[in-house]
Amino acid sequence: MFLSKSSRRYYYLFYLDQAGRRHKISTKCKLKSDALEFLRDFDRVAKERTARRRQVTLSKFKDEYLTYSKTNHSPKTTEIIATSFRELLRITGDILLVDVDTKDIERFITRKTAIASARTARTYLVTLTSAFETARRWVDIFLERERDRLATYGRWKENS
Repeated sequence: MFLSKSSRRYYYLFYLDQAGRRHKISTKCKLKSDALEFLRDFDRVAKERTARRRQVTLSKFKDEYLTYSKTNHSPKTTEIIATSFRELLRITGDILLVDVDTKDIERFITRKTAIASARTARTYLVTLTSAFETARRWVDIFLERERDRLATYGRWKENS
C-alpha cells in the first residue's frame, strides 16, 4: 500500500486486494499530511472490515443463505439446502466459515456416501458448492483455489 501524487495534484492510494490485483483510489487530498491521514484511516477500516468478515459462523451463514434461497429457489430446493447444511453442521460443528476447508467437505461427502447413496452425497455437494460460491461472492472470504478444489470432487461417477 502506497501513496502517489498525480499530475493533477491529488494523492492516490494504491493497494493490493486478496487476489493480488492492484487498485487505485483517490484520497481527494492535495496535502501529503491529509493523504497520510487518509491512509491510516483506510488501513484501520480495512482491518475492521476483515475482522467482521472472519466472525461469520457456518450456522449464521446457513440462516442468511436460507433466507436468500427462499426468495430465489423453489421450496423443495430450499428444503434440500437446509438438509445439506444441517448434515454438514452435524459432522463439522459450528465452525467459522473461513475455517471450512477441503478436508471437512471430503470427510462430509465420504460419510454421506457410506451412510446414504452416492446420489445423495452428490446432491449435498452441489448445494454446498453453490452456497460457498455465494459466500465467496457476498463476503470475499473463500479463496479461489478452495472453490476449484471443491469443484473437482463433483466429477466422480455415481454408483447407481
